[in-house]
Amino acid sequence: MRKMLLLLFGVVLLAVQAIAQQTVTGRVTDESGKPVPNASVMVKGTTTGTVTKADGSYSLTVPANAKALIFSSVDMTTMELNIGNNKTIDAIFTIQDKALTEVVVTTAFGIKKDKKTLGYGVTEIKAEQLTRAHTTSISNALAGKIPGVRVSGTGGSFTGSSILIRGYTTFTGSNQPLFVVDGIPIDNSGGGSPLQNGPTVSNRTIDLNQEDIESISVLKGPSAAVLYGSRASNGVILITLKKGKANQKNAIQYSTSYATEEVNRFPDLQNLYAQGTSGIFPTASSGATNASWGPLITGQIVNQYDPTTNLVNKSAPLMAYPNNVRGLFQNGVNWQNNISFSGGTDKNTFRFSYGYLRNTGVLYPDKLNRHNFSLSTSSKVNNYLTVSASGNYSNNTSTRSQQGNQLSNPLFRGWFTPRSYDLLGMPFEDAIGNQRYPMGEDHPLWTLKHNRYNDEINRFIGNVSFNFKLTKWLQADYKLGTDVYSMFRHAYDQIGARGGANTTAGLVGGIR
Repeated sequence: MRKMLLLLFGVVLLAVQAIAQQTVTGRVTDESGKPVPNASVMVKGTTTGTVTKADGSYSLTVPANAKALIFSSVDMTTMELNIGNNKTIDAIFTIQDKALTEVVVTTAFGIKKDKKTLGYGVTEIKAEQLTRAHTTSISNALAGKIPGVRVSGTGGSFTGSSILIRGYTTFTGSNQPLFVVDGIPIDNSGGGSPLQNGPTVSNRTIDLNQEDIESISVLKGPSAAVLYGSRASNGVILITLKKGKANQKNAIQYSTSYATEEVNRFPDLQNLYAQGTSGIFPTASSGATNASWGPLITGQIVNQYDPTTNLVNKSAPLMAYPNNVRGLFQNGVNWQNNISFSGGTDKNTFRFSYGYLRNTGVLYPDKLNRHNFSLSTSSKVNNYLTVSASGNYSNNTSTRSQQGNQLSNPLFRGWFTPRSYDLLGMPFEDAIGNQRYPMGEDHPLWTLKHNRYNDEINRFIGNVSFNFKLTKWLQADYKLGTDVYSMFRHAYDQIGARGGANTTAGLVGGIR
């Protein structure tokens, strides 16, 4: 009796399940009526589905509560068709147009082309990628973002960077790419400094404000830069600045960012042995040495250097100072503020922006202050002529410490300070500024205070463009641009006072 009841229950359950499902059939074709094999047919919201046969037909059992079927296939537009009470559902696919539509700026005159039509490599970076982490220089912002482009820094956050596109192309000349801003080639020099002396300096792309940049296109290979001549043999970095847009409501945008910088790593230094050589601590007669091959530090009393008398006549216990190097550094700060005003009608557009940057380095007194002013306007005079003008002014001032294998490099000489010398705790100068240090080089703190390199750079980049649209297929564009910057640099003490001025100008014009 029990077996009979279980059998009856199973039959009823199967009957109910069969009633709760239905079978849908149909055929899938394209716009020309050809069958589409291997197309996916899925019940919306479930994992139930099938694929079409060679003739485009299909058969699918769907739940009674199913609402729609999803049809999809490679190179076809995905379709969704309601089931309702239909037991036969045919689908007609539309071929999806997957033509590349990415547009890049490719020439000095602002000509735009589809990426698929170009005969050379090009990579475009949008503004959002540049400003995710605000750096002081846009050359540093390119690091790790472009395949085939290597960016290597030479120092702190506002020092120069080397940019190589597809490796080295010459052993004797420069391997740096040409920078072009809104069609105007600009000077990006200034990043190199002698290995043995001088400060850490910056490439001149540091004068540009990242918040004013719309996009950057990197052209790889000599064929990409035929309009720029031999200067572009190492590739071109095209920078397009932001401008006002037609029919845009007046808008005010403000952004701020604050970041801190710290030293990534320090060398491992021993703190067991004191100043000296061959296990002997130096005496007044043997002279000072910056080597740390002296006796084992056990707290013994020895005659040490006394800054107040400038003699080795101070009896004190021997001990190590582990923070001699770490104490030279501080946390750097990168603080940026930007505000812009933009708007436009169907005939006129404008954009004005101001940016302020303050960047302090990990060594005092390294710092950089930058003010950027940018203005761009355009006016549609009539149906045939559009006049545009833009200008960017930058005021850049900085103070920098020394670098290289020289007596005044605070970082290099800090490594050589004996482990038993209190570099940060003892005076490094007398009342009138004379140095107090028993070694043969400059005291790191004294050189940070007195051996500074100061510079001030004022730069203006601008252009005026006349666009003649005679017909839909004939257009003329004449652009007049200039890049003018002047440098005023002053350096003191070990590198001597010096100053100079350099002005460059470029003129670009053409018909297309």
